[in-house]
Amino acid sequence: MPGTANFIRTSSTGSAPSLADLFGFARRTVSELFAACGVAPPAVDVPALRDAAERVRLVDQGYEPFVRPHWSNRSREHFTRHGITGGGTYADVPLALVLD
Repeated sequence: MPGTANFIRTSSTGSAPSLADLFGFARRTVSELFAACGVAPPAVDVPALRDAAERVRLVDQGYEPFVRPHWSNRSREHFTRHGITGGGTYADVPLALVLD
């Protein structure tokens, strides 16, 4: 995914993901699922939702970086997987980002 590696590198230094970061990752994943099923995703104003997500405040967070060895059966190679796990509390979340 474009941007994922950069986010993980910067997050491993201690910064937590913004709601806009999480929205972007989720949007790409959901878009890939719709494409895999051959179904058009619902029409939404993605730029407006992204702008709304950028205005949400992070109140508290418990995100931690991780590094794990991983074996790929497809490529038959070992590599190191870098990521971030945890959760956060976000405030002032617009209803458009919560309800459909």
